[in-house]
Amino acid sequence: MQIRAKDISEGSGYLSRVFKCDIILKQEDPNSVEYSFLFSVILKQPGFESIDSGFQGFEELSQEKKDKTKKDMIEIIKKFHHNEVTFYKVFGSSELQIPKCYGSGDWIPEKQSGYIIMEYLSGGKFPELHIGLTENQVLNLLKFIVKFQAIAHKNENEWKNEFTEVNFGESSDPEFGKMCYGNLKRGQSEAFIQKIDKLNKFFTDHEVGEFVGGGSWKTLGISSMLIHGDMWTNNVCFKYDYANEKIMDEILAIIDWQVVHPGNPMTDISRVLLMCCNPIIRRKLETNIIDLYIEELKKELGDEKLPFTKEELEISKRYSDLENIMFSMFMPSIHFHGLKH
Repeated sequence: MQIRAKDISEGSGYLSRVFKCDIILKQEDPNSVEYSFLFSVILKQPGFESIDSGFQGFEELSQEKKDKTKKDMIEIIKKFHHNEVTFYKVFGSSELQIPKCYGSGDWIPEKQSGYIIMEYLSGGKFPELHIGLTENQVLNLLKFIVKFQAIAHKNENEWKNEFTEVNFGESSDPEFGKMCYGNLKRGQSEAFIQKIDKLNKFFTDHEVGEFVGGGSWKTLGISSMLIHGDMWTNNVCFKYDYANEKIMDEILAIIDWQVVHPGNPMTDISRVLLMCCNPIIRRKLETNIIDLYIEELKKELGDEKLPFTKEELEISKRYSDLENIMFSMFMPSIHFHGLKH
């Protein structure tokens, strides 16, 4: 038996390393003819390397700050990995479009390597962030989000108190935020820089970060739903038409369940609209997205009463938009941190 492993997380895995592992089995038949069987799996592993590489491009950050940030991030990543391990244990046998999980283990730094071994999604492709999603892809994601929330809602006793939420705003460091803010201002567009200047408090004011990071929504008393928490193009795999070299509208699988937690029911669909759509599609869908959400949720819950009103969802959407605007600003400063312009 041979195993070939390739790191496929370069440029897209921020909190872990992801390896495609090809397993080759060889055997001979009675006539001494050798046969080879190959199958592939994904190995996902949290660790220090992803944290260290994340500091590239932030030379102005002091070593003391880097060490503190690294220590904080290790604790966060441990929680994230445990969340994902737990998610596959609870929902692995559901009808959701998620990868099959073949095994997992928690990460104990300096004692035990964490890991998740899962299905390799050979028949799909992840869309490019700058290209965005089609209208039908967004609508299929809405249906997935609602189905997931409904399944979780009906089976709450199986996962209640199992998932840890991390509010990045609560642990935000103003100095690190200033570094991200400075990276964004490297852009060549004066109009873009002016807009960034208007929103600088998202990066530099701890109270603002905590407010928009999701904590403020909890004070409203609106019912929460279990959410993915990181629903954007890097984590959405659609089926792929290899003959015509085209990404299809049908979802193959949703990955990266490390930040799954009970939260604002509008967070995932807000992230999709704000980060993954061009302005034309986003503005078209914004007008009736809550009505579509309610319609789909009624189908999934049947005779059960909805846990919130349309007005509460509209309020929740405004709060989730704030959180996702901050995320939309933060991600480019990390994703393109190595660029000079």
